[in-house]
Amino acid sequence: MKKVAYAADVRGLDADISQRGELEAVVARVGFAVARITMKMLSGAYGKRVYIEAGPGNNGEDARSAARFLSERGVKVIVKGIKDRDMGSIKEADLFIDGSFGVGINREFEPVKLPPHIPVLSVDVPSGLDADLGTLWGGCLAADVTATVGALKIGLLQNQGPLVSGKVEVALEDLYTSGTSVSLIEDTDVLEHLGEGDLYDHKWRHSVFVLAGSEGMFGAAELSANASYRLASGIVHLYYPSTPGGRMGVTLSPEIVRVGLDSLWAEPVIDAARHFKSTVIGPGLGRSLQLSNLVRRLLNNTEMPALLDADGIFALGDPARLRRIATSRNAPIVITPHEGEFNAFFEGSGVKVVRGEDRVKAAVRAAEMCGAIVLLKGSLTVVASPHGAAYLVGSGSSRLGVGGSGDVLSGVIGGLMARGVEPALASALGAHIHGRASSFLGGYSVRASDLIEGCVGWLSSLDKRWHRGLDVI
Repeated sequence: MKKVAYAADVRGLDADISQRGELEAVVARVGFAVARITMKMLSGAYGKRVYIEAGPGNNGEDARSAARFLSERGVKVIVKGIKDRDMGSIKEADLFIDGSFGVGINREFEPVKLPPHIPVLSVDVPSGLDADLGTLWGGCLAADVTATVGALKIGLLQNQGPLVSGKVEVALEDLYTSGTSVSLIEDTDVLEHLGEGDLYDHKWRHSVFVLAGSEGMFGAAELSANASYRLASGIVHLYYPSTPGGRMGVTLSPEIVRVGLDSLWAEPVIDAARHFKSTVIGPGLGRSLQLSNLVRRLLNNTEMPALLDADGIFALGDPARLRRIATSRNAPIVITPHEGEFNAFFEGSGVKVVRGEDRVKAAVRAAEMCGAIVLLKGSLTVVASPHGAAYLVGSGSSRLGVGGSGDVLSGVIGGLMARGVEPALASALGAHIHGRASSFLGGYSVRASDLIEGCVGWLSSLDKRWHRGLDVI
């Protein structure tokens, strides 16, 4: 995982470094790292021309430090401040290093207008970008590469941050020795936390109970159940409200056990659910007082991790009721709203997702309020725990914006929880796998049902451990 820092974390780190008397040494290390990235971008050093715009703070000091290393390697370096820009030298440069402002920016910024052929390397964050919110202080010089120091800055990942940061490289990751409360999921985390199982596994050790579907919405239930089956590789039972003369008309996997509920009496459902390792509730379930009562009783009388999506979230009513249920059980509850569902569920609570504001803090506050794990879907997916920690997932793409995509995600996470992955981490890893699947599939477009195979295909491409058995020589 990559550490992710707020500006307050950076200020605290700077104070610690200064107090230990290590500021000069750290600036030198940052300068060397920036110089190394510069030479990689230039495909060499000797005879190249680099223009550096250095500001008055630590960001500018880092850029000046890079200038010294580059000069020693034969690069022709010109260092100027914002007020004495030399447009003639800028136009002759092979690369522009942006060291004007870092995380401390607090006023409008007017970036230099560069010829389009000159690549830009920004130090820590592109000048003009708010390091927390990912919004712009007036203007911003879009970078081809951003060399961020110590940890990713949260503003690089949300709102306009990804549009102006280019490729982000983290330098000096050892600076944050104590870690941060926010982390970005990487591919290696999937390998680390998805165990290969053991020789004595059987289907009920990775079993998933799904309560989903209704007349006209059986496809949502099937997508979720099938995703759980492919990710848990155990057994999945799908319970759904049936109607007189109605039947589930979609069949994606004959392996799924389907049970139609002629009534919404809770006791048989609770008795059945207790045999499973995880529960997925809500995709296409429908909304009624009877269903809400069934969902609440199911949660109150079972102790396996539970995921609630869409109508499952609606069944809880409000954050206060969710908190009462979540804090009374021994296993966590995960809710997976998109922005609209999030704002509707938390309406009146003082928590809202607003474009241009900090979605990470909104999700964390919501999780603390309701006592459940909150997965807030979006281009930057946030998984927040009630204890204040958060995982970020940025692997998704616009190709996930299809009907049924969220149902697949619910099933993926349910499957990972059934495999014993801690629910907050399972939610983050599931969202990462789901995002990778959208790119792995290729082609012009994807259907939600394609994503299930994409998840399995991408996982299989990572490692062959999943298929290991008993070795006899």
